[in-house]
Amino acid sequence: MSRNWVLVKEKKTWEEAQEYCRMNYNVLASQTSAMQELAKIEAGQSETVSVWLGLRFLDGKWFWLNKESPNSSVSLPPCPAQNYHCGARNIYTQAWENRHCNEKLNFICY
Repeated sequence: MSRNWVLVKEKKTWEEAQEYCRMNYNVLASQTSAMQELAKIEAGQSETVSVWLGLRFLDGKWFWLNKESPNSSVSLPPCPAQNYHCGARNIYTQAWENRHCNEKLNFICY
């Protein structure tokens, strides 16, 4: 299935980014192996060091908004500090990050 990924160069909290994607596209992007390289290219054009993706920590586990579990390449803490329950990708290091959900970052929708 083909997906259209869009880097939104607006700074929003994770929740604001999710709402923006729902209203204007579909959802915050979920990382799949088929689209990993495209997401890296999109993220590399970001105006913020990290970009929000549709990755969240709830009920003791990380999950993508499409309900998939992150694969083993997604290295995030098993029990992040409170409010650091939102997943982002660093555009320089390509590292996965758990960030404070109220931090304002660019984001990728599809």
